[in-house]
Amino acid sequence: MPIKERIERIIEYHTREAESEYYRKVGDDPVYDALTWSNIEPFLPQRGWILDAGGGAGVSSIKMAQTKKCKVVLLDITRELLKTAKRIIKDKVLAGRVEVLKADIRSVPHPDRSFDFILCEGDPICICGNPEKAVSELSRVLKTNSHLVAWSGQHTLPGLQDLVAGKIPRLCSRFHAHRNIAG
Repeated sequence: MPIKERIERIIEYHTREAESEYYRKVGDDPVYDALTWSNIEPFLPQRGWILDAGGGAGVSSIKMAQTKKCKVVLLDITRELLKTAKRIIKDKVLAGRVEVLKADIRSVPHPDRSFDFILCEGDPICICGNPEKAVSELSRVLKTNSHLVAWSGQHTLPGLQDLVAGKIPRLCSRFHAHRNIAG
């Protein structure tokens, strides 16, 4: 399937999901949210700039802004999810701590080495149509000696592991492939 068509389908899907109960309440799945946070929190800086790449309705952006003295850039391609995020950010009085940005993870509109931490949760790297470009772009905006934490679904995990195992060598030393199996 051509990349453009794939991206359009992803946007259509997330537009439909934008008003689901989970997104309206933002982070109302205690088990998923606890597992997610336990994999993010150890790598978060105390201060600085965080990029939530493909962050949708801002579930993680909001939690990071509430618990750390960091500013968060929430980046996603789905306008409806970002509208939901803006509403919740306003309700929680976090407008000065979370910037909402409609953009693609394959082309982040920030200068090189802008972020102290990057989160890419929910598989946006593997579903974006060009994982190599996405990983390269996220690496470009990540500061030296900082962390990028990314998730991959079970079906795409081998491809993501291959990417960080040598196809983009300068990223590998700063990329954490972390797999948590709940049982």
